[in-house]
Amino acid sequence: MGCSGPLLPGIVAGHFSAELPFNSLDAPSMGQFAWADGSFSTVIAQPNALWTITDGPGSGHIFRFNLAGEMNVWSYHWDNSMPVDSMIFLE
Repeated sequence: MGCSGPLLPGIVAGHFSAELPFNSLDAPSMGQFAWADGSFSTVIAQPNALWTITDGPGSGHIFRFNLAGEMNVWSYHWDNSMPVDSMIFLE
């Protein structure tokens, strides 16, 4: 994913990965960005499909993904990646 902006100074690209718990309403979804500059950011999902960066570059900021396709219940059964068009910081 390409990126740049004042909330991520010096970072131009990164790779996002996440663990989405299956069939659990109280287990948090956790993820990580591996940035092109070698740094990492950890994230946690909010119940409203927003994500918060909890550590690393961008720490404390909230964002959401603009997915290339609509996510539905079957998305949790795929072993494949979910295509992302973009990411936007909300706070």
